[in-house]
Amino acid sequence: MDDKFYEELSCLINNAFDNAFGRKPKKEKKTMENAKLFESEEAEALYAIMADTVDSCGKSALITLSKIKPHKWNAAINELKDNNLVVQHGNKRGATYTVA
Repeated sequence: MDDKFYEELSCLINNAFDNAFGRKPKKEKKTMENAKLFESEEAEALYAIMADTVDSCGKSALITLSKIKPHKWNAAINELKDNNLVVQHGNKRGATYTVA
């Protein structure tokens, strides 16, 4: 299998482990100040997952964890990047995302 598969799997497993055993995320959750920055529910859902995830995650893992529709991905992630809430690491298929 390729590295991307293992990276996505690792992200999903780490998040499930953290949730199951109550580990607190290392990053802060969104605050009331930036709650107004979300124009869409999808962007808010993505941000919430990324704020709770310790590691960077790729598109497929974030879609699975946030339960947003795949066709809503581009608008949601671009909204977060445009508002400087999320940082993209890499390009195209190998890209991962973290909270800024």
